[in-house]
This record gives sequence, structure tokens and C-alpha cells, in this order.
Amino acid sequence: MNVVAFPAIEQYRALLARGNPETARGAANDDLFVGLALSGGEAAATARACRASDLRRVEIELVAPASDETAAFVLDAVLEVLAHGGCIRDSATALRDVPPYTTSLDAARAFVARTLPGFFLVSGSCARFGHASVGPDYGGPDGERLLREWPRDGVAEVGWHEELPHADGPHREPCAILAAAGRALAYPNERT
Repeated sequence: MNVVAFPAIEQYRALLARGNPETARGAANDDLFVGLALSGGEAAATARACRASDLRRVEIELVAPASDETAAFVLDAVLEVLAHGGCIRDSATALRDVPPYTTSLDAARAFVARTLPGFFLVSGSCARFGHASVGPDYGGPDGERLLREWPRDGVAEVGWHEELPHADGPHREPCAILAAAGRALAYPNERT
């Protein structure tokens, strides 16, 4: 199955997550059911659908937390599982020594470097927002590999961006980095 990608849709998805998180969560569930139905029981397609769903749920939780009770270490543990290519449902084991991705700028940057090698990362914080952009660095030393793995299709070449208001809570820059990276990681699962 090929999905046609439009750069604007990626940005609307982020706006939906911020503006109406419950609708975004429902859409993520719908996408999972569609992905599972289209997989036809094929293990690789089922795993792709589950991973895309997991990444989308983490992205929504980073952008618009369901409650203040979601502990940062829970999101950190989920990100650690996803960083190693697993699905949340596959890894019900306890994780030790999980980096504080959601509260540490260095840990969030290390997550991107490990899970998206060769990508650029630009982030910052101002009085109102924490913001981040990630995308393939086609002009860097990994440019040839990135062109094969992340072809220029209008989405990958623009990258993924996130801007989170500080009014939503502390640590918005690391969460913006992780939300943008989560969308980038989910994109190949949605593209195939």
C-alpha cells in the first residue's frame, strides 16, 4: 500500500493534537484499526501498524498530556522501548536506567541522534514556546544513505516541526524535540 504524503497534512496533525487531543487520540485508534485490517495478518505489516500507533500516541501525549498525572518517567520508558525498534505491547518488562528524555535537553537530543542518525536537529526556547525541527540532513556525511532511506517526497525534505507553549508545563523544549522526532520515526511506517 502506498500513501500519498502532503507536507501540510503533517503540520495539521500536530495542530489537531494540540487543539483537540481527544479527537487526535481517536484518530490514532482508527489508524491502528485500519493498519491492522490492511496488514492481512502479515507479521511485518502488523508490527508497522502497531509501531506507528505507539509513536503517534507518544507524540500526542508529549504535545497535549491527558493529565498532569502522567509521570515523565513513564513516557521516558516508552520512548526507550520505541528507540530500540520495539512496540509498547512487546515490552511489558521493567526498564532500568532509562534516560530522562522528557525532562533533559541533552537526553532528548541524544534520543534523536540515536534513533535518527544523520538528521539535523534545531531547537530552542523563548519566553512563550519550546520549539524543535528535525529532518534528514541530505547535505551531511550521511546524505547518500538518507536519500535512499528518506527520499525527497515533500515531507521528509521539509522535516518535522513542533512548537509547544510554556504555559502547558515545564520542559517544553525537550518535549518539542521528542514530538517532532516521534512524527519523523512514524513517517516510514505510514509511507509504506
